[in-house]
Amino acid sequence: RSQLQAISFGQVFLDVSVHDVVVPGPSASSYQGGLSTVAPVLQAIESQYNLTSARTLADRVFLCIPSGTQGGWIAVTHRNHWYAVFNGPWCRNLSVLMHEFGHTIGL
Repeated sequence: RSQLQAISFGQVFLDVSVHDVVVPGPSASSYQGGLSTVAPVLQAIESQYNLTSARTLADRVFLCIPSGTQGGWIAVTHRNHWYAVFNGPWCRNLSVLMHEFGHTIGL
């Protein structure tokens, strides 16, 4: 956290919180990779936390999807986008987290 603030010259602040969400429906193996999991996860977040939009949680949201989706993907996001999606244990890999975070801020 302090290193991120140092290299951003105090422009980036990290406030970490974890929210567990149960997504009703098919098992992880029925999804075709990271982006196919997003809609049901965002809907579950909105429903379980009574939000009109999951985007109100934070400026950036990392979605950690349990292992088992198809495709052998690691993580995915879009440039300048507010969320990134991570596959299973990759959600704990600092290099992957920082790489995807960089994309969310336009790098």
